[in-house]
Amino acid sequence: MSRVARVVDELAPSGIRKFFDIVAQMDDVVSLGVGEPDFITPWRAREAAIFSLERGYTQYTSNWGLIELRREVSALLARRCGVEYRPENEILITVGVSEGLDLAFRAILNPGDEVLIPEPCYVSYSPTTRLAGGVPVTVRCDVKDGFRVRPEALQAAVTQRTRAILLNFPNNPTGATFSEADLELIAQIARQQDLVVISDEIYSELTYDRQHVCLASLPGMLNRTILLNGFSKAFAMTGFRVAYAAGPADLVGAMTKIHQYTMLAAPITSQLAAVEACRSCETEMEEMVAQYDQRRRVIVRGLNDLGLECQMPAGAFYAFPSVESTGLGSEEFAEQLLREERVAVVPGTAFGAGGESHVRCSYASGMEQIHEALRRMERFVKRLTPPVRRIGAAVSLGLCALLSPSTSASADELIQLPTADRSTAPTAGYRRRFNGPNEGYGTITLPATRLGELLFRYYDREDGKRRAEIGGQFQVLPDGLVTPGLSVGMWDVGNNGPWGRRAFLVLTKNLTPFGQIPIPKPFERVQFNIGAGTGRFGGAFSSVRADLPGKISLIGEFDSRRLNAGIWLRPLRQLTLKGELQNGNPYLGFEIRAGL
Repeated sequence: MSRVARVVDELAPSGIRKFFDIVAQMDDVVSLGVGEPDFITPWRAREAAIFSLERGYTQYTSNWGLIELRREVSALLARRCGVEYRPENEILITVGVSEGLDLAFRAILNPGDEVLIPEPCYVSYSPTTRLAGGVPVTVRCDVKDGFRVRPEALQAAVTQRTRAILLNFPNNPTGATFSEADLELIAQIARQQDLVVISDEIYSELTYDRQHVCLASLPGMLNRTILLNGFSKAFAMTGFRVAYAAGPADLVGAMTKIHQYTMLAAPITSQLAAVEACRSCETEMEEMVAQYDQRRRVIVRGLNDLGLECQMPAGAFYAFPSVESTGLGSEEFAEQLLREERVAVVPGTAFGAGGESHVRCSYASGMEQIHEALRRMERFVKRLTPPVRRIGAAVSLGLCALLSPSTSASADELIQLPTADRSTAPTAGYRRRFNGPNEGYGTITLPATRLGELLFRYYDREDGKRRAEIGGQFQVLPDGLVTPGLSVGMWDVGNNGPWGRRAFLVLTKNLTPFGQIPIPKPFERVQFNIGAGTGRFGGAFSSVRADLPGKISLIGEFDSRRLNAGIWLRPLRQLTLKGELQNGNPYLGFEIRAGL
């Protein structure tokens, strides 16, 4: 007979800890795995902790926590969330949100009670439920819903044994969050079924593009919500282990009863640091959030450029890309990436079965680490992708209605020369000019080395003019400071006329919000090209492409024959809509890229 309690013996090891046992044995690892801010705790909070020790504040506090801190938390919640809690008996200071979660479960669950948990979810949710005698009932969230739980799926999971719903938003690991309308539908279920909602909002301050909505602020939810939050993420105070639970007096009182026998009180040093964080560190917090916001745009764009489809997270500091395109499962992908390129990500299965085919990438790491991780991941993904797929796994069909002829290169040629962050694929297209001949074209892009690609183009027009072109672009300077490219081509300029020839040398520079030369919001990336050519139709040219949120790109180009400006929209990954104004004449078109 085992000396270990059955409920403990049956717990699976943490998927995160299991993975990082491997990481601990390796050198030169770039980690996107740990969910911990890379920022230092704001100085005023640290100074408060130091000063408290110098003054000899080393005693126990009340089981509830320092009344000064509870008052500051009450004011913080009123100010930022619009909810009012009495600091005397509705707020409890805990040793991290993890303790608060454990206390909440043990305070409300009887043996066999069920807790509805949207999945993927933080690794401790199901084990903590079981340790409290409850039964975790996971409700799967799908990528097509933005990893937000569907209210009808929650409703379908409710039984006579259901006692509570556990929500985490913004979510770890997906970064998904809820709008007020989403929360109202969930709140309606809780009110109708008389359920308690444990709302883990530890990432509430790390919400981008919209205002975080606190569940307890909705009508009828203040008295049935246990709100969990803390200082670890927003104020970069993970090592201080200080958080809080806020809720109805009877439930928080029950949690305090357990807390006084198991933990007694959170450390006074941490509590005094938290008091100062509430009073004077919100500016530093907002600065950190602004940097997370820029990092998330860089890492999400980088992952998508690698062919790892990734939605833009609405909060927290995690990206959750799909690795399905590589043919590997999440654990296999994470382990191979770690062993071959020494990049640590967390397999999605660590967060439940709903995380399969995904990995969690934390952008709480510095920008330099993110760029280095993306470079290593690019090498890894390219090795995984079979040659046949790289050469022929996608076809792009384009149709452009051109309203003016041009003898010089098009925007596609000048701006979309192959670079290290483009996926390789053949393309085929067709351009119809309203006042000129139609033109068909094809492009094949081949990987030459991990640093560059070769490009082949062929054009054939109805008037007999043909053109063939070969080019390439290779990163030869460190960190992609400048990417040189070479384009060589020849074409027939008339029916049975002489063939024109040209050679272009192109220099490309990509700028991101956190690059060596940062760009301001709202731009996510700006690409500059300058070039000069020899031969017939040679000469100098320049072009620029600026990418905005919402998959919008602004383009412009200038040479001796043409001034061109336009906008490209990408409503889908496979579809680009194009509108341009060339020498005062507009043209419209679209391009479709479909994986086969």
